[in-house]
Amino acid sequence: MFEQDRGPQEAQPAGASLPSEGLVARLERRYEQTQLYGRDVDELFRQLAGDIRASWPEDPVTRFTLSVRALRIAAAWAERARGPEKSLLIVSEVALAHIAVALYEVQPEGDWVEATADAWDESGLLERDAIAEVLLDRLDDDVLVELEAIIRRRAHQRKHEVAGMLETMQRGGPAGLASARDLALFHARILATLDRVEDALAILDRESASAPAVVLAYADVYERAERIDDAIDRLRRAAIVLADKRPVLERLFDLYLANDNLDAAVAQQFQLLAETGELLYWDVLCDAVEDRPDLMDALLERLREASASTYADVLMAQGDVSGVLNAASAKTFSYDHLWRIGAFLQPHDDRAAARVYERAIALQGRTAQSKQECADFGARLEGVLTFFDAIGRTTKPRRLARELVKAQKNNVPLKREMERIFGNRFG
Repeated sequence: MFEQDRGPQEAQPAGASLPSEGLVARLERRYEQTQLYGRDVDELFRQLAGDIRASWPEDPVTRFTLSVRALRIAAAWAERARGPEKSLLIVSEVALAHIAVALYEVQPEGDWVEATADAWDESGLLERDAIAEVLLDRLDDDVLVELEAIIRRRAHQRKHEVAGMLETMQRGGPAGLASARDLALFHARILATLDRVEDALAILDRESASAPAVVLAYADVYERAERIDDAIDRLRRAAIVLADKRPVLERLFDLYLANDNLDAAVAQQFQLLAETGELLYWDVLCDAVEDRPDLMDALLERLREASASTYADVLMAQGDVSGVLNAASAKTFSYDHLWRIGAFLQPHDDRAAARVYERAIALQGRTAQSKQECADFGARLEGVLTFFDAIGRTTKPRRLARELVKAQKNNVPLKREMERIFGNRFG
């Protein structure tokens, strides 16, 4: 069933059954016998999660086949589980890592090429693109040719909803199979890997250009053909019109770096940071310009001008107390940011923290209207009472609350929340 790429392998003793193989087999039998994800199934997956990390077979053929089975049964049971079970995700992630390692030494043949396609097709826990990357990078061309034929056939079938449903029922597998578009995009990537770039582009031309996944597939096909400029051009044009442009911009950043265009990469990542406020983008940006401290200083200044709140978040992440003190004077913060800044400053400068907390109380208190909004405001206010007690300003929160209630006489939820905290006679 398999080709060995290098070196003889020790044969397994006849009739040998590794504990891990037994666990996978039991989970497969239980899947056929019951619809319920019960405690026994959960316990088996917990055991398998430990086993797959600690004592998985070393023989590459067994490692590959067992990992494919584990990946598939975890995806199948995930549809019946009560929620996102951690053990299922562990099994899936580690199984994919084992598959990647095994493919250095063996290549699937016959039914196992189909089973490999099933593992990608049925995946509901892992991103299918993650599985696809492993297969595209590690499978030999002759195996990719077989896989291409399988995916092409399924893509044709899945275009017709009734045919797709019948296929699922006949196979007895999970219902969450890949969509017709997923199959088409994977098909295009396989063709590009086989240097059939024009065929790959022809498939993508039949898909909706407004879908981010299709745009990213175009970029991947162009990149595999070493046409980086074409990939960048496609992504840039898409970023102008797409509503969900974040994955496209992230891909652009990677391609700019791959093309040694640091300035464009930095500009791209800065746009993502300013628009989303997510500090992960700042971390990636720092890694990209770690050899350019002058550029880092310029970026911080640009960020201060573009987004005071994100700038303050970066300074807090860096532990820059003096920088946060200076930044806190900006008037554009939301009350969420003011609460966070106050909590950051509290261990370092209690007077400055108190001033920021007072701004947060006044701002959120003025905007809280519904019962839930007032309850959230009350919980935050209640959380800083001990702090104000500790710095000798015990009556300050009460006075602020009294002013808020007085200014909003018709805000019944706010009045009741303040009475809960300070008592019925606080006003």
